[in-house]
Amino acid sequence: MKDKKLYLFDLDGVIIDSKKNMRLSWNLVNQKFKLNRSFKKYFSYIGRDFKDILKKLKIKNKNFKDIENAFKNESIKNFDKYKLYPGVKRILNKLKKKKIKIGIVTSKDCLRTKKILKKFSLKFNEVRCSDNKIPGKPKPDKILSIMQKLKIKRHNIVYVGDMMIDKLTAKNARVDYIHALYGYSPKKINHENTILSFNELVKIR
Repeated sequence: MKDKKLYLFDLDGVIIDSKKNMRLSWNLVNQKFKLNRSFKKYFSYIGRDFKDILKKLKIKNKNFKDIENAFKNESIKNFDKYKLYPGVKRILNKLKKKKIKIGIVTSKDCLRTKKILKKFSLKFNEVRCSDNKIPGKPKPDKILSIMQKLKIKRHNIVYVGDMMIDKLTAKNARVDYIHALYGYSPKKINHENTILSFNELVKIR
């Protein structure tokens, strides 16, 4: 990974621990809209756009926009539940000092993404979220968008994620992938390059 000029990161489960926030938000909409879908089931689809998750949960005859807005509002109310994973700031600063560009590719909406980055004083060269009108994961478009904007070739890019959909996204974009084993995947995902903590990115570099 020493030749990489761009490190891209998923947000939830890689940069921030947002599980408590998501649980509170999902429990609210689950009750309010009588969805009858457990948090465990919802959480198994994390990594996809919110509306895509609702489709995967086979929720029908509901206003997806109302559900999404209620989820976002509850999430914002519980911003104190977000936590930054240990080592994130130190490692990101180390990458910056090496003149390596960094970016976010997430399925979270742009409003909350920007609020989270501001909350933790995190600055990235490029950020792609679910409101960018660019197809979401596992399609490669968000990664390709950053690649074209920064004019960095595929072999100089690596994506760090924690779910199978992240691995598929990297594969579809034809960029290298690092799997965060400390993240949210409910199943063990085998991959050549893995990290048990954000700090271990140093070892891979």
